[in-house]
Amino acid sequence: MIKLAKAFQRITTIRLLILSSIFILAGFMLIGCSPPRVPVNTGAPSVLIDQELVYGTLPNGFQYILKKNTIPKDRVYVHLDVFAGSLVETDAQQGVAHYLEHMLFNGSTHFKPGELVDYFHSIGMDFGADANAHTGFFNTVYDLALPTADLRQLDKAFLIMEDYASGALLLESEVERERGVILAEKRERDSVSSRIFKQTLAFELNDSLLSRRFPIGIETVLKSADRALLKTYYDQWYR
Repeated sequence: MIKLAKAFQRITTIRLLILSSIFILAGFMLIGCSPPRVPVNTGAPSVLIDQELVYGTLPNGFQYILKKNTIPKDRVYVHLDVFAGSLVETDAQQGVAHYLEHMLFNGSTHFKPGELVDYFHSIGMDFGADANAHTGFFNTVYDLALPTADLRQLDKAFLIMEDYASGALLLESEVERERGVILAEKRERDSVSSRIFKQTLAFELNDSLLSRRFPIGIETVLKSADRALLKTYYDQWYR
């Protein structure tokens, strides 16, 4: 458990949600940080709070939420929530938040390009189902569904999240290789329903950035994005 606490300390100032089994949560709460049972956001007293949630903040500012869950048995779910999405992009960065989400699977401090997906497969995780991420207007979320509650896997999960938060390599060769994937995803999203949604949003919220900052971005940026552009966003919003 002490090892678990040390692993948890490594991650920086981005919120984490863990859905875990009772013994891991209890051990962490008692031996790790002894977190206070108070909401991270206390500014809305009228909002009902799940009494089973455990909120806390580490000395480095990292905020976390824990919830014990015994079904399915001995499973751990880890979610890293970066509070930056497409709405904080500049005109020249449209699509960078989503592009960066892809890039964090393509090389980091502790995982060379290709090694992270290989590790997921080696412990029985399915990339896409058990390890994935998504980008929205307001945040970017990285998800891990660990096959067991083994502390070695949990320690490695924290290492992966640490790399997401601060260890992206953003190799130029990987940026170029991922470009085709991003452009293909943009073409796939260009459906009738998507066009209707965009036009509706533009009509209803014409003066809002929401109608001009869709996470998929714009083609001109996606075709020219390079390491420098991605790193500028990463350094500004990730911790």
